[in-house]
Amino acid sequence: MTRQRAPGRVLRRRGVRARLVLSAAVPLAVALVLVAVAVALVFAGGLVRDLDGQTRAEAAILTDLVTTDRLPSTLPLPAGSALLAQVVAEDGTVLAATPSASRVQALRTGTVPRVLTDEEGSYAGTPLRVRVEPAVLAGRPVAVVVAAPLADVRRALHALRLVLLLVVPVLVAVVTALTWLVAGLALRPVEQLRAAAEQIARAPESPAALPSVAGRDEVGRLADTLQVLLAAVRGLLAQQRAFVADAAHELRSPLASLAVQLDVARTHPGTVTVPELTDDLAPEVERLQRLVEDLLTLTSTSSLDPAAREPLDLRELAGATGSAAPVHGDRAALLRLVDNLRINAERHGAHVAVTTSVADRRAVLDIDDDGPGIAPADRVRALERWVRLDGARAGSDGGSGLGLAIVRETARAHGGDVEILDSPLGGARVRVTLPLRS
Repeated sequence: MTRQRAPGRVLRRRGVRARLVLSAAVPLAVALVLVAVAVALVFAGGLVRDLDGQTRAEAAILTDLVTTDRLPSTLPLPAGSALLAQVVAEDGTVLAATPSASRVQALRTGTVPRVLTDEEGSYAGTPLRVRVEPAVLAGRPVAVVVAAPLADVRRALHALRLVLLLVVPVLVAVVTALTWLVAGLALRPVEQLRAAAEQIARAPESPAALPSVAGRDEVGRLADTLQVLLAAVRGLLAQQRAFVADAAHELRSPLASLAVQLDVARTHPGTVTVPELTDDLAPEVERLQRLVEDLLTLTSTSSLDPAAREPLDLRELAGATGSAAPVHGDRAALLRLVDNLRINAERHGAHVAVTTSVADRRAVLDIDDDGPGIAPADRVRALERWVRLDGARAGSDGGSGLGLAIVRETARAHGGDVEILDSPLGGARVRVTLPLRS
């Protein structure tokens, strides 16, 4: 059984260029055919109305001759007229006729007034447009019959049809060719973008760039958007490679330390007791655990579920002093943000202060310490991943270098941000700003 394909599905399988051409050519062809039919009908109707006007005028003249008893045997006609005319009695006898009409065979019998088209024709088989008008001649009813040959009308219509049959296909072909050419020119930048994107997709790390497109039309804006998208993708790839490389580097040190201690214990089993070995391995395992947890946290922070957010008071959540700071956020993520900032501040200062306030329609969380602070030149870099600004952060007692990065990602996921300032306590102030709850 042959499966029928839906026209829409077949059309969708065609290229954009073919669909554009079809969408232009098909309606044009239908419109031209309808126009051609309408023109032919109007033209034919005009010619027939013109003939009806001629037969009406001639019938009026002849009827006047009949009713005034001035009927000649040869009926008069205007010079050069192709009309046929007869005066016919009720029994079909031709009483008078024009020179071109038969005097023996009536064009039409009967005295009922009417106008009709005689396809058979009573004059050499020619189709006629016949008008019958009743009249009275010498007290008896007669019919004035005037006929106009339709041969010239049919020839004119035939010529018009031939012209239309030639013009319509030519116009459709010309428009189709022009549409194909214009669509090709319009879609050429799109094809160039597609080819370049395909090449880049095969080798994302290659320096190949998308071609630029002049103009501010849809294609130009598409090219600009793809350029931005490509830059973002390459930035994410670079960030991913750097992240994986940094993670591998950070994991290498504790794993290497674990491997060395285990190797020593295995090689010299008598020199190391189990309690000593576990005491030596525990800090490295804890460091690995913190590092893995921070990595998982950083990965999940950028994709927080909006449905998990709820109305919160930042002051109550952080256990801070100051004014209430209502926000709408993920409780677990914001608690982790506050904990990271507290741990970071306590690592560098003996005294830590946590305050909240409201400014410029933003909830503000400030965490201050009295430590050595952070130099202005390092404050932006301190919020990046894997950054440790001093030796205290480098050992096992230090952090992973992801704490402040997690804070920044969490704040940005909530529509806020983080900055580092000078603290009134003499150390660093980490300020988190979040949108106020509406």
